[in-house]
Amino acid sequence: KSLKIKVIAIIVIILSVSLGITMSFSIIQMRTELKSAFENEIYASALMVRSTIYNNLKYFTIEKFSGMHDFFRSVLKTNKTLNYVFISESKSKKVLYHSSPSRINWLLKDKFYTSKVLNSNRMVINVGGHYEIVIPIFYKGKNDTKLKNIGNVHVGVKQSIIDNKIITLVVTMIIIFLLSLIVSVVLLTIFISRNVVKPISQLSFEMEEITDQMDFEREVKVRSDDEIGVLAKDFNIMINEIRNYSENLEEIVSERTKELREKNDKIQKDLEIAKKLQEEVIAALPDTPELFIDSYYTAMEELGGDVFDVRKIGQATYSFMIADVSGHGVPAALITTMAKTSFINNGHFSKTTAQICDETNKDMYSLIGETGYYLTAFYAKLDAVELKLEYTNCGHHKGIVYRGDTGKLEELDSKGYFIGIAEDTVYEYGNANLNINDKLFFFTDGFPEARSEDGSFYGNDRILTLIKEKGNLKPKEFVELFLNDVKEFCGKQPPDDDRAILVVEIKAKQETPLVEMGVISANESSSSDNILTERDIDVLNKTITLLKLDKKPLNNQINEAIKKFKNHEIDQAFEVLIRLHKYFPNNVRILNTLGVMHYKKNQLNKALELFEKIKHIQPDFENIDKTLSNIKSQISV
Repeated sequence: KSLKIKVIAIIVIILSVSLGITMSFSIIQMRTELKSAFENEIYASALMVRSTIYNNLKYFTIEKFSGMHDFFRSVLKTNKTLNYVFISESKSKKVLYHSSPSRINWLLKDKFYTSKVLNSNRMVINVGGHYEIVIPIFYKGKNDTKLKNIGNVHVGVKQSIIDNKIITLVVTMIIIFLLSLIVSVVLLTIFISRNVVKPISQLSFEMEEITDQMDFEREVKVRSDDEIGVLAKDFNIMINEIRNYSENLEEIVSERTKELREKNDKIQKDLEIAKKLQEEVIAALPDTPELFIDSYYTAMEELGGDVFDVRKIGQATYSFMIADVSGHGVPAALITTMAKTSFINNGHFSKTTAQICDETNKDMYSLIGETGYYLTAFYAKLDAVELKLEYTNCGHHKGIVYRGDTGKLEELDSKGYFIGIAEDTVYEYGNANLNINDKLFFFTDGFPEARSEDGSFYGNDRILTLIKEKGNLKPKEFVELFLNDVKEFCGKQPPDDDRAILVVEIKAKQETPLVEMGVISANESSSSDNILTERDIDVLNKTITLLKLDKKPLNNQINEAIKKFKNHEIDQAFEVLIRLHKYFPNNVRILNTLGVMHYKKNQLNKALELFEKIKHIQPDFENIDKTLSNIKSQISV
């Protein structure tokens, strides 16, 4: 971790690489030059021998020389580097004279002594571990018209002699390189240590003392004007800022604490209001002569993501809904409010539960489809006259029927998927016939997934067993017994999810509705099928306020928008209706008003789209077929 060691290592690596590369190229170059020098030295000896031969050729033919052995010995003695000297005859390739007499009359091997070698002005070849220079002997006789090659001079030296000299030189250069490297490293290390490492170490030591002792009254010493000196000055600036901050820290902490407390109080107040609103939304259950109803709800946090609802959606039809939003807290609570509002808006005795869930899914997907949130739900409607139940399961826990006469259980399930996760989800519905004293049980996954202190789950089977054993109790008694059993099972383990349960007992059939007795007309019955109670209206108005729409009731806002449109305040009217349409996309009155506005503005395609949606939601809407036909005819023209 030492900076000095790191610096030395870097210097050694850089110098080693740079000097090593330089030395390698130098050695290669020097070896080439040395070899060339040695070859020139041998060549000079060969020229001397050839010159002597030319002198003798003035008196004798090359085959009749005498004293050549002594001559060769004098040559070898003069240049001790040479190992042998001999003369060969060109035609027969026979050795005529040799410094070693035993080799006279030997024939040259064609492998080494090719025509190219023997006829070149100068040729260096490698023969038997020797470097040998071969030069021709050209001579023009009395009868010759031009020079001709009558033989060759061969001068050889051991290859090891040249190589040893080169190796000696290389070793010498390596020793010089290493010495240069050591000297360079030492000098650079001393320089860097004194001018870089030591000042930084001193600066580091002083800063460590200041921080360990928290002595911010002290400053580090500025020893130079270079970069390290600038760094020391920056440290002193930082120390002064810390000193000033420390002196004012108590005041700053006090102010920040006050700000956080005020913000936290505001958040808590908002959460309390939202919690109260959510409790009112969930607690809005009807008191009916046909049903005994009891329920329980608790949120893991201040606000939760579970919701249930029971209401009349016709003169003789009740709806039951329970839902569980993914996640917890404020977002989940707002989504439960929107989901309940959508189920209320779409619920109608004339629709199947699958159709109601499909429309609600489209509403919720337009609101939360891109947020990553979704909800599971179980929706059912009961014909209180015939006691026929229709239901749709949207990825939720199955509903349970407890038969009052036999004590048997039946699970209610159908094809369906989560709400709000995909726009084109397909929902189906199932049917069940009920009797007086039968009970319906709906719950969210907070109960089966409740954990004991050892981590085991409460489980769905335990719920079914308890319903089978104690399902004969009144809803209120069963809910109390159920909650005590869950509490005993969990012990001190806190809940890790919202919990909700809804229990409904069939206590009587409803008399035949007035519409069937002829007392009121079918149109009067249809118009009042889905009218909200005063409590429902109050809850929905609070929901609208929480969603920052408007404090005025929904119908009042629609009426005001129509009034603005008639007064030619078109942009203001559209602004109100489009904002409402975002949260109530299937509200027929909003759709109808927007459609009329688009029609008046001659935006026929948009008007057609809105009226076709009305036709899909409420097929019996007044004059809807005539309106659609009129718009289509105008578009075709």
